[in-house]
Amino acid sequence: MDVESAVALITLALGIPAIVLEIVKHLGRKSLRDRLKQDIEIRSALPSSFPAREMSALDKHIQKQVTKLAEEDEMRRDGAGAGLAIYFLAATIGLVILAFYMGVAQSGWWTLMLIPASVSLVFGLVGATESFPRAIRDEKGNRIK
Repeated sequence: MDVESAVALITLALGIPAIVLEIVKHLGRKSLRDRLKQDIEIRSALPSSFPAREMSALDKHIQKQVTKLAEEDEMRRDGAGAGLAIYFLAATIGLVILAFYMGVAQSGWWTLMLIPASVSLVFGLVGATESFPRAIRDEKGNRIK
Protein backbone atom coordinates (compact mmCIF):
# COMPACT_ATOMS: atom_id res chain seq x y z
CA MET A 1 0.00 0.00 0.00
CA ASP A 2 1.38 3.38 -0.95
CA VAL A 3 1.24 6.53 1.18
CA GLU A 4 -1.62 8.14 -0.77
CA SER A 5 -3.84 5.10 -0.29
CA ALA A 6 -3.06 4.93 3.42
CA VAL A 7 -3.81 8.62 3.90
CA ALA A 8 -7.09 8.28 1.99
CA LEU A 9 -8.15 5.27 4.06
CA ILE A 10 -7.28 6.95 7.36
CA THR A 11 -9.11 10.12 6.32
CA LEU A 12 -12.20 8.10 5.47
CA ALA A 13 -11.94 6.02 8.64
CA LEU A 14 -11.76 9.12 10.84
CA GLY A 15 -13.86 11.59 8.87
CA ILE A 16 -17.02 9.71 7.99
CA PRO A 17 -17.91 8.57 11.54
CA ALA A 18 -17.30 12.10 12.86
CA ILE A 19 -19.61 13.61 10.25
CA VAL A 20 -22.33 11.01 10.87
CA LEU A 21 -22.08 11.58 14.63
CA GLU A 22 -22.55 15.34 14.24
CA ILE A 23 -25.54 14.87 11.94
CA VAL A 24 -27.21 12.43 14.34
CA LYS A 25 -26.50 14.69 17.31
CA HIS A 26 -28.24 17.67 15.69
CA LEU A 27 -31.25 15.86 14.21
CA GLY A 28 -33.51 15.79 17.24
CA ARG A 29 -32.20 18.79 19.13
CA LYS A 30 -34.01 22.11 19.15
CA SER A 31 -32.29 25.33 20.00
CA LEU A 32 -33.05 27.25 23.16
CA ARG A 33 -34.69 29.95 21.07
CA ASP A 34 -37.06 27.38 19.49
CA ARG A 35 -38.00 25.94 22.88
CA LEU A 36 -38.59 29.45 24.22
CA LYS A 37 -40.93 30.28 21.32
CA GLN A 38 -42.81 27.04 21.93
CA ASP A 39 -43.20 27.79 25.66
CA ILE A 40 -44.47 31.31 24.92
CA GLU A 41 -47.02 29.87 22.46
CA ILE A 42 -48.18 27.42 25.12
CA ARG A 43 -48.46 30.25 27.66
CA SER A 44 -50.53 32.40 25.28
CA ALA A 45 -52.77 29.43 24.41
CA LEU A 46 -53.82 28.98 28.03
CA PRO A 47 -57.39 30.16 28.62
CA SER A 48 -57.81 33.32 30.66
CA SER A 49 -59.90 31.37 33.16
CA PHE A 50 -56.98 29.08 33.85
CA PRO A 51 -56.45 29.37 37.63
CA ALA A 52 -52.65 29.33 37.59
CA ARG A 53 -52.20 31.61 34.56
CA GLU A 54 -50.85 34.50 36.64
CA MET A 55 -47.15 33.91 37.40
CA SER A 56 -47.35 30.18 36.86
CA ALA A 57 -44.44 27.75 36.86
CA LEU A 58 -44.39 28.15 33.08
CA ASP A 59 -43.79 31.90 33.46
CA LYS A 60 -40.87 31.26 35.79
CA HIS A 61 -39.50 28.72 33.33
CA ILE A 62 -39.80 31.24 30.48
CA GLN A 63 -37.96 33.87 32.54
CA LYS A 64 -35.12 31.42 33.23
CA GLN A 65 -34.88 30.60 29.52
CA VAL A 66 -34.73 34.29 28.57
CA THR A 67 -31.90 34.82 31.08
CA LYS A 68 -30.04 31.78 29.76
CA LEU A 69 -30.51 32.96 26.16
CA ALA A 70 -29.02 36.35 27.03
CA GLU A 71 -25.99 34.64 28.61
CA GLU A 72 -25.54 32.37 25.59
CA ASP A 73 -25.30 35.38 23.29
CA GLU A 74 -22.12 36.42 25.13
CA MET A 75 -20.55 32.95 24.87
CA ARG A 76 -17.96 32.21 22.19
CA ARG A 77 -15.09 29.90 21.36
CA ASP A 78 -11.40 30.76 21.35
CA GLY A 79 -10.61 30.72 17.64
CA ALA A 80 -6.83 30.94 17.93
CA GLY A 81 -6.70 28.18 20.52
CA ALA A 82 -9.03 26.00 18.45
CA GLY A 83 -6.85 26.54 15.39
CA LEU A 84 -3.72 25.53 17.30
CA ALA A 85 -5.50 22.48 18.70
CA ILE A 86 -6.50 21.39 15.19
CA TYR A 87 -2.93 21.98 14.01
CA PHE A 88 -1.45 19.82 16.78
CA LEU A 89 -4.01 17.06 16.23
CA ALA A 90 -3.30 17.08 12.49
CA ALA A 91 0.43 16.98 13.23
CA THR A 92 -0.18 13.98 15.47
CA ILE A 93 -1.97 12.14 12.69
CA GLY A 94 0.80 12.99 10.25
CA LEU A 95 3.55 11.87 12.61
CA VAL A 96 1.78 8.59 13.40
CA ILE A 97 1.30 7.85 9.69
CA LEU A 98 4.94 8.73 9.04
CA ALA A 99 6.15 6.57 11.92
CA PHE A 100 4.21 3.50 10.87
CA TYR A 101 4.75 3.83 7.14
CA MET A 102 8.45 4.57 7.37
CA GLY A 103 8.91 2.10 10.23
CA VAL A 104 7.55 -0.69 8.06
CA ALA A 105 9.09 0.43 4.76
CA GLN A 106 12.48 1.50 6.11
CA SER A 107 14.14 0.75 9.40
CA GLY A 108 12.59 0.65 12.84
CA TRP A 109 14.10 3.90 14.09
CA TRP A 110 11.26 5.82 12.43
CA THR A 111 8.97 4.58 15.19
CA LEU A 112 10.73 7.12 17.41
CA MET A 113 8.46 9.66 15.67
CA LEU A 114 5.77 8.41 18.06
CA ILE A 115 7.44 10.40 20.86
CA PRO A 116 6.81 13.84 19.29
CA ALA A 117 3.43 12.52 18.11
CA SER A 118 2.42 11.81 21.70
CA VAL A 119 3.54 15.28 22.80
CA SER A 120 1.62 16.82 19.92
CA LEU A 121 -1.43 14.75 20.89
CA VAL A 122 -1.31 16.06 24.45
CA PHE A 123 -1.05 19.68 23.24
CA GLY A 124 -3.90 19.14 20.80
CA LEU A 125 -6.22 17.53 23.34
CA VAL A 126 -5.55 20.14 26.00
CA GLY A 127 -6.07 22.92 23.47
CA ALA A 128 -9.28 21.34 22.23
CA THR A 129 -10.77 20.93 25.70
CA GLU A 130 -9.92 24.53 26.59
CA SER A 131 -10.77 26.30 23.32
CA PHE A 132 -13.67 24.43 21.71
CA PRO A 133 -16.37 24.78 24.42
CA ARG A 134 -18.42 27.95 24.25
CA ALA A 135 -17.84 30.18 27.28
CA ILE A 136 -17.81 33.82 28.24
CA ARG A 137 -14.31 35.01 27.30
CA ASP A 138 -12.21 38.16 27.42
CA GLU A 139 -10.57 39.78 24.39
CA LYS A 140 -7.63 37.36 24.50
CA GLY A 141 -9.88 34.29 24.51
CA ASN A 142 -9.42 33.38 28.19
CA ARG A 143 -12.47 32.10 30.06
CA ILE A 144 -14.02 34.57 32.45
CA LYS A 145 -16.40 32.20 34.22
